[in-house]
Amino acid sequence: MRDQYQSNGYIKLKKFLSNDQVNELKNKINNKEPKLLVPFSQEAWGFGNLLSDNEFKIIYENTKLLNVLREITGFTPEFNHCMANRKPAWIGPEVEYHQEIYNAGTFAPGASRNEIQNKWIQIYIPLEDEKPENGGLRIIEKSHLLEDLPYEDFVNQNFSHKRRVPVQNLNDITRSKGCFVKDLFLNRGDCLIFSPLLIHGSPSNGSSQERISLVLQARPKNFKNDDQIFDQETAIRNNFIIDSMTKIINNLKEKNRYIDFNSEK
Repeated sequence: MRDQYQSNGYIKLKKFLSNDQVNELKNKINNKEPKLLVPFSQEAWGFGNLLSDNEFKIIYENTKLLNVLREITGFTPEFNHCMANRKPAWIGPEVEYHQEIYNAGTFAPGASRNEIQNKWIQIYIPLEDEKPENGGLRIIEKSHLLEDLPYEDFVNQNFSHKRRVPVQNLNDITRSKGCFVKDLFLNRGDCLIFSPLLIHGSPSNGSSQERISLVLQARPKNFKNDDQIFDQETAIRNNFIIDSMTKIINNLKEKNRYIDFNSEK
């Protein structure tokens, strides 16, 4: 398992959850009050950190998962978060191509790149069969083996600060670095274990069915957050949103952006 993880950047555990377990988790999630809606809709997008909910112990106390994580890292980890992501039918938003390590200052403030590479692990569990049409997970194979990749800051559909791999770098990686975009076509109940350095993303859900998944993160038990780094990082991210949106609002006030549709030829 460890060699496969280090070589490919990920491991897939087929049928990690049974159909009954998947249905129970979906019912639990859909009965929760959402903390995040798709903007300008009443469709749930996020539900916050579910790590304290007893129903999700079937994941983070699962012996098979813990054994795999121990084999990869050499120790028994704890879990940083457990998030449910819902892409509603027709309007479920896409997720940018990114490396998880871009946001280490938020989820692992004070940890070095080497520590995150070797001791932090991402876990992804689809609760629906996934394909490109419904916004299934994509990776860029072997991208975890590349050196530090640049990123660009932007504000996503939910007005949150995000970091993505720039287009020029994605072109270079996929054309000359031997890395290729791969749709994983995961089945409901599968479990993907992957490196924080692996580039991943997903398209929007253009299908008539919702797409729900769980995202967890494993880390060392003895890790202590550096609160100063966390405060600095979150201030940077919040200020980026405020500054970016302020510029957009000011531009809208200065010019009617629809004027070109009413101009003389």
